[in-house]
Amino acid sequence: MAETRRGFDPEFRAGAVRIVRETGNSIAQVARDLGVNADTLSDWTRADRLAREHETDTELIGSEREELTRARRLRGSSSSTPGLAPPPAARPRRPVRGRAGE
Repeated sequence: MAETRRGFDPEFRAGAVRIVRETGNSIAQVARDLGVNADTLSDWTRADRLAREHETDTELIGSEREELTRARRLRGSSSSTPGLAPPPAARPRRPVRGRAGE
């Protein structure tokens, strides 16, 4: 017979992740205390950590934003990523020849 999956609401997930972050207890211990699979709680904490890292990476202070705008203007396009060169043009591959004596 097929197993039914338990669904966890976002508030429960956020609370479980907060417990791991704030108490310093292991993911396995918190998972046991909450009756959740440790791998599931590990996935939630990883997603939270990546989301937090992304938030801090995308926040620019005023001077950084101005510098980025200036760099994009100097490059000539506001939509392209600064500092990256365009990809090289594809060139046809030469056929591989057999070695002498084969």
